This record gives sequence, C-alpha cells and structure tokens, in this order.
Amino acid sequence: MKEEKGKMKEEGREKRDEGRRTKDVNKIELDKLEHERLLAKEKEAGEYLDRLKRLQAEYENARKRLAREKSEFLMYSNEELLGRILPVVDSFDRALAQFSSAADRVSGLGFRGSELETQDPKPEPQTGSHHGGPAILEGVRLIRKQLEDVLLQSGLKPVDTIGKPFDARQHESVAQVPSDTVPEHIILEEVQRGWFLFDRLLRPALVKVSAGRGGAGADREAGSGKREATNEGRSTKNGERNSSS
Repeated sequence: MKEEKGKMKEEGREKRDEGRRTKDVNKIELDKLEHERLLAKEKEAGEYLDRLKRLQAEYENARKRLAREKSEFLMYSNEELLGRILPVVDSFDRALAQFSSAADRVSGLGFRGSELETQDPKPEPQTGSHHGGPAILEGVRLIRKQLEDVLLQSGLKPVDTIGKPFDARQHESVAQVPSDTVPEHIILEEVQRGWFLFDRLLRPALVKVSAGRGGAGADREAGSGKREATNEGRSTKNGERNSSS
C-alpha cells in the first residue's frame, strides 16, 4: 500500500511539473507572439511617420512654390503694359533730341547785333517760337522725366551700355565701328535704351560696338563707303549724259 501511495504521489508530482512546463511554454509562445506583434506595430508606426514627414515636406515645398509664383506674378504682372509704354519713352527721346537741335538753331536767329538794329524797336508779343520754344522744351523734358520715374518705381531699370563690354544676353549690336582708342567689343554708342524689369530682361539695348583698330567693322564701313562713292559717281555721269542730251 505504501508503495502504491508513493507511486501515486510521484505521478501527481510529474503531472504538476508537466503542467507547469506546459504553462511556461505557452507563456513563452505568447510572449514571442506579443513581441512579434509589437514589432509589426512599431514598423507600421514608422512607415506612417515617414509618410507624414514626406507629406509635410511636400506641403512646405508646395506652399513655398505657390508663394514664389504669386510674388513673381505680382512683380511681372505689368510686363506687357510696360513693354508697350517703352516706345512712347523712345518717341519722347527722339522728339527732345530734334526739338533741342531745332531750338538751338532758332535761338541763334534774329538776335545778332546787325539784325537787331534793323528791327522795329517796338517789342513783339512773346508768343512766337523764339520765346516759347525753350519753355515748351523744358515742359516736355519734365513730362518725360515724370514718365520715367513711374517706370522706375514699377521695377524698370536701364541696361548699362556705353563703356561696357558687349553682352549678347542684354545687348543687340546694330553696327561695328572701327576705333583707334576703344578696345574691341566695347560699346561706343547707345542707339536705343534697353530695360530690365527687376531681374528679367524686358528689352535688349541696341548699341554700336567698337571693332578695334582695323577690325571687321572697318572693312564693312570701308566697303559701304566705296559702294556709296560708286553710286554717286554713276549718278553724276548719268546726270551729265542727260544734260548733254
């Protein structure tokens, strides 16, 4: 009886030990599964975080791009209008140049001593071109200056030309002129002013460029002179033939 009881106790202990081992194994398996699940969640959270960072970066880039495009739109929204006004400024410059030369010629007429002595001593009304010309010229200059000030306030700035090296990005050459004093590719004369609208070229400057001493421009000028002289000679001969006939 004692031996059977001993065996039963031994079997009971073995069963309890086996149950504990089964529980331990199950716990380990559960811990392993929980660990794997946590790793998967952590990986998923990392992916969501990376996606969120990319979306935030894309949003910031889009916001900056829209702000830049809006700023550029506001800066250059008047580009077409300003481009249409520039020929008006050119017309002012040409008119002032012609008016100045004409006024200089007129100012020298009718004021020499010998002519003044023969004139009627009674003063003439100051409404003629002699007296009103300088005032009109100054008024036109002021109007032109006001117009240019408006353009400058709108973002326009002139292209540097005379004395500067020729730059095809902002200059357009209309002629090459030989020069013994100015190096080659240096701008000698501005034919038409060029303009920038902020940092964007609105219109290139038309310029005459130095061809240097005996440069290609000199050859073209000489050839042109020879052609003109030949044409003049032919015209003279034709005129003589017509006269004799």
